[in-house]
Order: sequence, then structure tokens, then C-alpha cells
Amino acid sequence: MDTIRLDILRISIELNFAQETLSPLNSNLELFKPNTRNKTTPKLNINIVEKSFTGVDAKNHIKNRNRSIKLLRNGENLIFNYFTGQFLTDPDFSDVKIWSPYEKEISIERDGSINYNGDPTLRLILWGRASLEKYCYLHGALVVLEGKYILLMGDSGVGKTTLSKLSCECGGTCLTEEDPFISKIDSEIIAYGTPWPGSIGPQVPDSGRLCSIFFLEHAKQNELKRLTATEAGKLLLHNSRTFNWLPHTLPDAVDLLNVTAQSVPSYRFGFTPDRSAVEALQSVL
Repeated sequence: MDTIRLDILRISIELNFAQETLSPLNSNLELFKPNTRNKTTPKLNINIVEKSFTGVDAKNHIKNRNRSIKLLRNGENLIFNYFTGQFLTDPDFSDVKIWSPYEKEISIERDGSINYNGDPTLRLILWGRASLEKYCYLHGALVVLEGKYILLMGDSGVGKTTLSKLSCECGGTCLTEEDPFISKIDSEIIAYGTPWPGSIGPQVPDSGRLCSIFFLEHAKQNELKRLTATEAGKLLLHNSRTFNWLPHTLPDAVDLLNVTAQSVPSYRFGFTPDRSAVEALQSVL
């Protein structure tokens, strides 16, 4: 049995592969090697099995391409169905079995090795576990500019990727343009990159204290407006991805968003798609 250990969101993950030939070689995942900071963190065990354990017909399951996530209950355990895979988890998201047939998650390389990407099933498992650990998943980009971690947030098409690329051109780093998480450690809000950085990455996994949040919109000139905690809280809630399949995690997510809105400077940022927008960001960092 092949095993790889990962450290994502400071959550220790052990992936076990039922097939000896199934080795996770994806460069995005390889970056997330374990380190010493997880000594006291309960481990998340994930076993990838060869066959469906609930009788799903793989060919028809994928052919139908029903992209909605279906949740079934098997006693205390939960079964999640998605069009590219399926997994069974205990209520604590500490022991998981994945059935993942084809499509995005697994691909065969030219040399015959099998490459495991884990998207979207591993992402969904990580999301569930992180929600139980009081993390919150956001729709936005996480950029490091002048050594400071900033979130660029807004609806699809508002310019997160554009501004992330401009920030990189000006010496910054984009940790993810789609999938940042945040958590509270002691009195600080920490922002995290993930193994799915989007089209700009991959970048070396990193996390750090969140310095500022910018809610983006198109404008004819660069305009920054400082938001009140109430205004920022509403926008954060609008741009969050709460794990609705575990309703008892929602109050903690809302509390984290409220604390973030109160403690992290937030701005509404109308910007033009050129390097002057990055200069405007730098002016308030």
C-alpha cells in the first residue's frame, strides 16, 4: 500500500492507496509535505479504494454528470456522491474512504504511473474537516504583497485573477486565486493557500496573518473606501462558502467572519486593470 503524508491548512493528512501502482505524483500535492507544527493535530486518514462501496455504476455515474453533491447517511457515517467520485466519512471527518473512478482526480502519465490530484473529492473532504476545526472557506484570491497577506474578494468576473496577476508582475505572490481559507489562532486571523491555486500557480504552500481585505469592483479610476465592520461582515458572509452539509459548523463560521470583519481592515476597491491598481493597494498596506 502506498502512503503519502500531507500538511494542508495545518491539518495532518495521510493518504493510503489500495493499488500499489497508484502513487500521488501531482506537483501541487507534493508541495504540501508534513512539518513539525502538526505534532498535536489529530490525523485525517484517507483510504482510496478500487471499487464503489455503495454499488454505484461508475460509467453511468459519470455519464449523467450530475454536478450536485448528494449526501446520504449510513448510520452515523456520511456518504457524499459527486459525478467524479464518492466518499464515506465518519462524523468527525477523521477516517475517510474514497472511491474515485476517473476524470479530473486521477490521470495516467506517459510512463504508466498514476497521478492523483484529489480535486474535487479531496478538496471536499478537506473542507469538511476544516469546518469542524473552525476554519472558513472563502471565494477570493490570496496574495502576498510586500510581505503582507491580503484577500481579493468578489463575485466571478470582478477581476480577482487580473489583479492577482498584476500583483505578481509587481513582485507579489499569488497563493490561490480561488480557494483561500481563514482561521483564528490566538488573537490573529490566519489566511491559507491550498493545493488548488488556479491558473496562476502552483506556488509554495504558505500561510500568514491576514493584513487587509479588498472587495473588488470595476471602475474608471482606482478608488479605495474603508468599510465599517458591519459592511465588511456582510460582504464576507456573501463571499464565504459554509459547509452546509454539517449545519452545526455554521455558527462557528459566522463567528469567525464577524471577528475577521472587526479586526482586519477592509476596503471596497474600484480599480482599473493596470499596475496603478497594485500601487493603490500598496498605498494602504
